Amino acid sequence: MKKTRACGPVTVGDTTIVPLEHVVSRSWAIGNGFLAYLCKEPVGVVVISPRGTWAVTAAGEDLPLSTAVQEVQGLREILGGFDQSGSQFEPRRE
Repeated sequence: MKKTRACGPVTVGDTTIVPLEHVVSRSWAIGNGFLAYLCKEPVGVVVISPRGTWAVTAAGEDLPLSTAVQEVQGLREILGGFDQSGSQFEPRRE
């Protein structure tokens, strides 16, 4: 199973970073035993600041925030806890 999820936000001053990660888990039954493989991989971040809210991939490319909200498990709930002041889903980078 592979899914993308939002991690706990980190706030420094008036800027909050929400890490995004892929989680891969696989398991196999082998004879009388069990084998499991688990891996977490960073894939991007969402930045929430007074200048706006935007998403960036780990490669540094802009990611449409509306796409991230649809595809990343838990991101909508995390963003819902912040006052977006009309900037929701509007990237504003200088």
